[in-house]
Amino acid sequence: KWALLFSLVLLVLAAFALGSQVREQLGFSSSVEGLTELRRWVEGLGWRGPAVLVGLVTFRTFLLLPSNVLLILGGLVFGTLGGTLWGALGLILSALLQFLAARLLGDDWVRPRLGERHAVLEDRIRRLGPAPVWAITAHPAGPQTPVNLAAGLVGLPIWEFGLAVVLAAPLRAGAY
Repeated sequence: KWALLFSLVLLVLAAFALGSQVREQLGFSSSVEGLTELRRWVEGLGWRGPAVLVGLVTFRTFLLLPSNVLLILGGLVFGTLGGTLWGALGLILSALLQFLAARLLGDDWVRPRLGERHAVLEDRIRRLGPAPVWAITAHPAGPQTPVNLAAGLVGLPIWEFGLAVVLAAPLRAGAY
């Protein structure tokens, strides 16, 4: 178990390092100028642009890019329908990765990341099932990561989690 945990920690650190390197190499920043350059770059990718947006939203945590900025950018580049579709797909993939990470890494890894909120989140998800997942995912400013981690930790069935996220992600992405 310790070898798996150590390997996953190294993988997460490597993902952050790679994300930082990608941001630096491509010149991305959260400034207005940086976001304008990111938009031009994505527009210039043609048919590969949607895949880039989905990837950026999916791995935004490692790239240190906020989802609201990426979802707005998706709307600007791909229009309302395209931005909603591609942004929602990235949100769904990200949520599933977080859920599965919590399942694989377990209680010792998840609880410290949830902080004092873990008991409240876990209790609500145990009592209400996927409803809190849906509500937080659908809300434009809801803290998705802690809820996704808690859902994976408490053993919410993956089909219930997935259905809640699939139904809510377009609402969140469309709001931006």
